[in-house]
Amino acid sequence: MNTFIHIIIYLFILVSLQKDPMYNKQGKPSTLGINKYVVENKESLIYELESFINDSLFLDVEIKTDDLSGYTDYDSLDLGYHITYTDGSDEIIIDNRERYVAYDINDLSRLKKLNLTVHNAFVKAVIIHELMHTYFLQQVIEHKVNGSNIYKEYDYRQTMNVKIYPNVEESYGAIFIEEGTCEYVLDKMKLQIPKKIHVPKTINDIYDNINEYDILYSYSSQFLKNFLDSKGLKTGVAILITNKPPTYEEMIKPELYFKRLNNDTRN
Repeated sequence: MNTFIHIIIYLFILVSLQKDPMYNKQGKPSTLGINKYVVENKESLIYELESFINDSLFLDVEIKTDDLSGYTDYDSLDLGYHITYTDGSDEIIIDNRERYVAYDINDLSRLKKLNLTVHNAFVKAVIIHELMHTYFLQQVIEHKVNGSNIYKEYDYRQTMNVKIYPNVEESYGAIFIEEGTCEYVLDKMKLQIPKKIHVPKTINDIYDNINEYDILYSYSSQFLKNFLDSKGLKTGVAILITNKPPTYEEMIKPELYFKRLNNDTRN
């Protein structure tokens, strides 16, 4: 009997000591685990986003993983890569290097959340953010088909063309609005840790490379919050993409931009 108990205890210890392949030695998502998580959860995450925004994603979108460090235009802060093809289909690549705090913010205890200083290092949050780019693109295509005049900086076919004299301010404004919309939904879904937001006070603040990431991915969400809360996501995006993006001055003085949008009477 004692021998039997010893065997059971030994097996219990052996199983307990086995490494979970979903996590690395630091207890964070492993490359193998990230690959597995994306394959097993991509369809359910699309459904979760659709349920939250009360709309469907009808564009063809493929989600896969890779090491993003060698990709064109890669930024060291990027955790996801979004490719739009000329036919309107999308490909999303999630970085599978061991850079994440957890798969989902809800995997963390309340104490860990309170002590976390990073903003968006969750695999699920990155996938949802990239899917929101697909949804934003879908709204552009949908409204073009319905005859709406999409402002040129939001038109994916226009933005894919090489411009001899690009309008840098308008291009930045369109990126600011699209990224802000993606982050707005992440914030509403409570998928990331709230962070202190850098609010630009001058146009030079926007030019400042040190704060550019915060402006594009945090301030932009705050900038759009009241507008999208009042209009709703679908109607709000329709208004945004059919109007000229905010200028640098309007980014630091939101009331100027939204006063301009108030002329659009869609409900």
